[in-house]
Amino acid sequence: GYYTLSLNDALPISRTFGDYRLERVLGTGAITTAYLASRSSTGERVVLKQIHAYLLEQQEEVDLFLSEAQVLAALDHPKIGRILDVGLVERVPYLSLEFLSGRDLREVLLRRESGEKRPLPLSLALFVGRSVAAALAHAHGARDEQGRALQIVHRDVSPNNVILCFDGSVKLVDF
Repeated sequence: GYYTLSLNDALPISRTFGDYRLERVLGTGAITTAYLASRSSTGERVVLKQIHAYLLEQQEEVDLFLSEAQVLAALDHPKIGRILDVGLVERVPYLSLEFLSGRDLREVLLRRESGEKRPLPLSLALFVGRSVAAALAHAHGARDEQGRALQIVHRDVSPNNVILCFDGSVKLVDF
């Protein structure tokens, strides 16, 4: 996923983008490219998603990207990967996301299948399930400042969007 990192697989780069130093390409999707980056002013490591250049001429796509990002920025919950910053640098929209040190659930499950050939322990599976359910409940119940429902629905609840962090926490990402 965009939120975890295997430095062996990421392509190293070095360039500045606004207040960020882009360090490595983590992945490319239909709308964005994700980078491991550090904020120049604080040194904090983040994941920075940047909209593709070919979409910059499609104002509807840019507006949709920015409006969805601003809605998701309202999701402040310990089980949801945080959006730290939303903005434009030289007309290029971006999201700065919390960097999560860990592995996605898909990778953990694949390693267990190829190695031990055993399922996750029940206690871990229940902990992950409760964490994902708490994240979804928060997102589905989120409201704006006027009390209106934000109607946020995660359209890809899958193992690659569930991060098992090395600090023991579980986070749902990529809304």
